Amino acid sequence: GAASSVKASKLGLHRLSKSCLDMTSIVQGSVMVIMGVCGSGKTTIGTLLAVALNCTFLDADDFHPPSNKEKMREGIPLSEEDRMPWLQAISNALKEVITSGNSVVLACSALRKTYREILRSSDPNYAPG
Repeated sequence: GAASSVKASKLGLHRLSKSCLDMTSIVQGSVMVIMGVCGSGKTTIGTLLAVALNCTFLDADDFHPPSNKEKMREGIPLSEEDRMPWLQAISNALKEVITSGNSVVLACSALRKTYREILRSSDPNYAPG
């Protein structure tokens, strides 16, 4: 809509070339991950990219179980044990997208290599190097 156009214009996304915007036919069954620390604009950029590519947008924060959300609200850092079910839920959602032949843009901190490996494993064709 109009709001997306304004935001896209402010971020310079209106300059994306036609060939870039035609990527939708190339990236079917693909996952594009926007990574960064909290507050870096992952959701904003990811949402706009998903609109530009006509694909689904997922925010990794939406996959946290209620117990994690409560800890975060209280300012309690999440442990590795807290993060594993969250990462597995994201991985399962990505696997569903990939195997259905759809594409998705995911906003996710995924700051540790082990977290990124869990996300990569959602692709049935991924072979760890």
